Amino acid sequence: MADSVTFKVEGMKEFEDLLKEIQDDFGEKDSKKILNKAVRKSMTYVLNTAKTMTPIDTGALRASLRLEVRKPSRKDKRSKYVEDTDIVIGNVTTAPGSVLAKKKFMNVKSGKIQQGIDSDARAIANEFGTAKMPAKPFMRPAMESQGGNVVGSLSSSLKSVLEKYRAKQAKKG
Repeated sequence: MADSVTFKVEGMKEFEDLLKEIQDDFGEKDSKKILNKAVRKSMTYVLNTAKTMTPIDTGALRASLRLEVRKPSRKDKRSKYVEDTDIVIGNVTTAPGSVLAKKKFMNVKSGKIQQGIDSDARAIANEFGTAKMPAKPFMRPAMESQGGNVVGSLSSSLKSVLEKYRAKQAKKG
């Protein structure tokens, strides 16, 4: 029997209204900057938890994890989790090979600082397992355990920005 997780989200209508208000008040360019910053801050909880839950062999997988916040691509929009109207998405992922080749990390096995990380499928193999290795998930549990913190941080960040903006507008008017 497969494990299942159920989320209950309350206040989504109010949250959507807040996002619309930010876009109306700030304009599209500024609202994207505000959302990017808020999403990055809120997803840091997931990144930090994923790093602590990552299985360690040499430490390269942990060192390769990063937070990516960006406009959704066409490929992203094919996912059932991304809507055509989404302005920004945030996810925890491994860095691309060009970044990993330059990255330094402490190799747990050798105890020495190592330059460069091989770009491979370590994250996927650990998360879902292989024919020869059982799954050792760390990304999904990190997201599941930090969902409340992500939503709370995102809403408080957006609320704070909106309050500062309103205070500034009140001083002008």
